[in-house]
Amino acid sequence: MLDVKEAAKIAIDYFNKLYIGSDYESIALEELERKGGFWHITLGYSESGASRIIGGTRSRSYKIFVINAETREVVSMKIRKV
Repeated sequence: MLDVKEAAKIAIDYFNKLYIGSDYESIALEELERKGGFWHITLGYSESGASRIIGGTRSRSYKIFVINAETREVVSMKIRKV
């Protein structure tokens, strides 16, 4: 069975593979939750570049990854609104 550290690593690796070559920085684990046989992992990240700076602060975006704890497969990725 998949533990939380492995689930977080799978989510980060999946994000990096999907967005390879994109201009993202400061990827961080923000939230995690186990629901039944699935891990819900929220990652936060910032886009590089001046266009993403709001009020002198770089804005953050968030994605939720749902990972099957048995198969280790990422079954969904959604935008998390804050």
